[in-house]
Amino acid sequence: MSTTKPKGRAKDRLPPDFVRVRGLTLWRPWALSILAGPKRVENRPRAWSIQGELLALHNGLRFRDEDAAAIHEQWEGYILALERHPELIRPGHIVGVAKVANVLELSRAGERLERFAPWATGPWCYVLQEPVILPKPIPWKGQQGLFNITGEPADEIRRAWFAGRADVDDLDLEHGDPTR
Repeated sequence: MSTTKPKGRAKDRLPPDFVRVRGLTLWRPWALSILAGPKRVENRPRAWSIQGELLALHNGLRFRDEDAAAIHEQWEGYILALERHPELIRPGHIVGVAKVANVLELSRAGERLERFAPWATGPWCYVLQEPVILPKPIPWKGQQGLFNITGEPADEIRRAWFAGRADVDDLDLEHGDPTR
């Protein structure tokens, strides 16, 4: 029996249909605006090479009233979405997932980010697509920055995303209700 490790980077040895799951803790209620609303970009101070990966959205413990007011100002359907999806502001839980379509530097992206106004504030903008609300929020201890999710939680998130993305065309972004 050989004990030789396969050559190459671990990322290169993954099955071709494998999708890595990363997590990101957001102050509440930002995940709500991504999963049930019009926000399709997450802003961060640094660039991570996560294009094409799934980003699990974790609600932190902190709820910021000023963020809720800013979201409400930009999104007419905020209160309706909050009433219909209270689980999306549940603290300490992964509540949804989206695919990272692109990672753009605001100062260089110019017109490519115009359609994401007013949400794209940079300096690094993570363009999200096909957001899916998890059928059952996953309890999770958050952390700062990007974190890896593996094992059964990652499998559960992948299953939810693959099953739920077929319904993405049903999103009513103007009113923020993905169930119409």
